[in-house]
Amino acid sequence: MIDGAILSKIVGVENVSREASIIEKYAGDMSFVQAIRPDCVVKPGNAEEIFNIVNQARETETPLVPVSSGGPHFLGDTLPGVGGALIVDLSRVMFEPGVTFAELSAAVAGEGLRLNMPMLPRRSKSVVGSLLERQPVLMPKYHWDIADPLACTEVIFGTGEIFR
Repeated sequence: MIDGAILSKIVGVENVSREASIIEKYAGDMSFVQAIRPDCVVKPGNAEEIFNIVNQARETETPLVPVSSGGPHFLGDTLPGVGGALIVDLSRVMFEPGVTFAELSAAVAGEGLRLNMPMLPRRSKSVVGSLLERQPVLMPKYHWDIADPLACTEVIFGTGEIFR
């Protein structure tokens, strides 16, 4: 388990929570996956903080569960598989994980653009989460390669390595 003081130093004390009411929000979803309470919720704000959290987790063998979409969750993929896990809530990161379709649609509309979206994404659905889940889009004719939106991403692996 990562020491709370180290997490607070990485992301700020206000972005680390062990409060029962916060933890409970991440302990279950609408799937049939067994609910396991995470140990802590941390909200990084940028890639450097994520990188530091991943490296601390690797050193302490702490399981991480990334969460970018708001609830409700349905697939069991935002739940810890074992006890002692750390939820990494990515909602503070700019248009990286956490940005919803409503937020991004409003931003691109100001530029005269529109998004190729899945049918009726829920209000709190993360764009990145939708892309990673490979949700089909409404205009596949204009979506020539399913991996296209992910072709220029930066990934921080559990080993601490960065892939661009």
